[in-house]
Amino acid sequence: MEPSLMSQPVCGDSSEVLPLLALGVITHPNHVGHRKWLRACHAPHSCSITLRFVVGAGASVADANQTDVLQLPAREALEFLKMGGAHAVAEKTLAWFVHAVTIWPMVPFIGKIDDDTMVGLPVLLRDLAALRYHSFVLYGYAHWGAFRPQVNTCFSNDTVIFPHGPHRYGPYPFLVGQLEVLSGSLATKVYNSAAVRRWQHVMLAQDPPCWTWEDGGLGHLVHRTVMEHHLPVSLVSLAPDRNAYQQAFGTGGRLDPNAVSVHKVNHPGNYKLKRPQLERAVQADAARATDADRIACWPCSTPPISWDCCAEPEHPRPWQLWRCCVKTDVNRSDDKTQLWGFWKTARNEWSQLNTFKRQAERYRRKGMEDQGRATTGAMAGGELATRSRKGGKGNLKTKR
Repeated sequence: MEPSLMSQPVCGDSSEVLPLLALGVITHPNHVGHRKWLRACHAPHSCSITLRFVVGAGASVADANQTDVLQLPAREALEFLKMGGAHAVAEKTLAWFVHAVTIWPMVPFIGKIDDDTMVGLPVLLRDLAALRYHSFVLYGYAHWGAFRPQVNTCFSNDTVIFPHGPHRYGPYPFLVGQLEVLSGSLATKVYNSAAVRRWQHVMLAQDPPCWTWEDGGLGHLVHRTVMEHHLPVSLVSLAPDRNAYQQAFGTGGRLDPNAVSVHKVNHPGNYKLKRPQLERAVQADAARATDADRIACWPCSTPPISWDCCAEPEHPRPWQLWRCCVKTDVNRSDDKTQLWGFWKTARNEWSQLNTFKRQAERYRRKGMEDQGRATTGAMAGGELATRSRKGGKGNLKTKR
């Protein structure tokens, strides 16, 4: 990839400047070409972004002599060929965040991308600069997840994204794996905790590995921490509707003018198609008059994203403290409408969850009634049998 896409300078050449973002690239040991063009794209922004390519410990990497290749305690896909690489992505991503909050405790933002994600770095940096003074930030392509704790505690199957039934955790928001950015304060709160480090140890002990739903699993860890500590999170959703999400994921049509990244750029055809579109998004972003109002936020408890529609779920909602944010769009007069599609999905999920709870309660009551009738019938049958053997009408006794 030519570095021209990312070549707009954002900061000076001083190596003493604290970077705005520590960015981990989850990469396969054999993807030397991916790492080569990502280095070229990153070079003009090396003072604003600290870049590391994350591979599993002990992996054989052709460019291991590069100082930006980081080997962390995680298993590579090559160790379990039949399972694919999903578990390796999950373990390496968790290892990256745990490592980053230890090595760069003062960096304002810590993020992760996959090595087939193309990012408009000037856009990303301007967005993060606008969010720098928000205490706790989640920035990326937000989605909703849920799972059944009793059977999916290691996030082992993509079908747990929206499992139904009364005994599930969620729905909760999480950042899709192509681009996940947390403010340093939030990342430290989550990944520097003893609970998360214990969980990492448990996951690494699974043989064969079972955790394959990387972003949903990490989103759960973040959500549980936010709920436990009542943190006032600003959630910046870059794809508030399904079309924008599919475009950014690389499965939709033309990129939204506000796009920050695109996924699945893993062969020349995808690159040739998506690069000019992301280039135009970078140029359009540079034409903004000011960066001061590039992110619009509202309390998540205000219409049209309030939760007055639904009964209280089993797991409390965090929205009383959260702020819901989107990138402002010069082509729209009301940016808040962007949030409606995203939050409507969760409202539907809560409503569906409550429906399943009501159904389960009806089945439970019906089962108790059926059991009661069956018990009464059995008792009556026993009494009749006892009376019949005694040949009398009195002295009713239940057969035991």
